[in-house]
Amino acid sequence: MNADDRARHANLRRALLVYMVKTRADTTAAQLAERFRRSADVIRPRLTELAALGAIRDTGRRVAGRAGRPAVVWALSDSPHYGHPTP
Repeated sequence: MNADDRARHANLRRALLVYMVKTRADTTAAQLAERFRRSADVIRPRLTELAALGAIRDTGRRVAGRAGRPAVVWALSDSPHYGHPTP
């Protein structure tokens, strides 16, 4: 991965997090993909990275996704150790 790819990924992670902070709504990769006009395949790895950073968490809930496959519902982390950006 080159520097441009890393920068694009970082920008998308930030945009996703800011959106989640502003809306305070639990969401799925498909919902974010629709909102950001990207493929869910592009969004999912960024959500996994945000979870690894402690910014968001898998709620444990699943909703029906495309083709009937369960989709992870993501939420902002409850961790007091992660400072969410202000909207």
